[in-house]
Parts: sequence; C-alpha cells; structure tokens
Amino acid sequence: NFSEAILRKMAELCVELAIDGHRGELTLARASKALAAYHGRTEVLLDDVRTLAPLCLAHRLRKDPLETSDPVDKITEAAAKILA
Repeated sequence: NFSEAILRKMAELCVELAIDGHRGELTLARASKALAAYHGRTEVLLDDVRTLAPLCLAHRLRKDPLETSDPVDKITEAAAKILA
C-alpha cells in the first residue's frame, strides 16, 4: 500500500527529471510495492522508492547529447532532494 504522500513524491520526482508519460511512475510504484513485500511489509516507505528510483528511471531519462553526467547520479541527486 502507498500513502498519498509517497505517490505524490514519486510523481514529483518524475516531473523533476522530465520523464515523459506515467510509465516511470507506474514502474517505480510497482517495484517499490514488491520491495516492501520482499521485506515483509505492507506499506511502501520512502527508502524503498529512493532505492529503486535509479533502477526504474535511468533508461527513461531524455537523452541529451551534451550531457556529461551519469543518469544514475542525476536521479540519485533528485531523489535525495525530493524524497527526503
């Protein structure tokens, strides 16, 4: 289960990263729910979302040919700011 606050944070993260559509949010939500279940919990925590954000969103970032930073670093930085 998700609190509305966590769902909003996931959406805010995807907006911050300029990810098109809702597939990034859906993937992140489903993976976070699975991770919580793996750990024996019924509630998704921000730590679950923070852990999975780079795995779920890295390939969904828009490619900028002039960008030199690693997409995982960009996601981790944004997640640290938004999911605090």
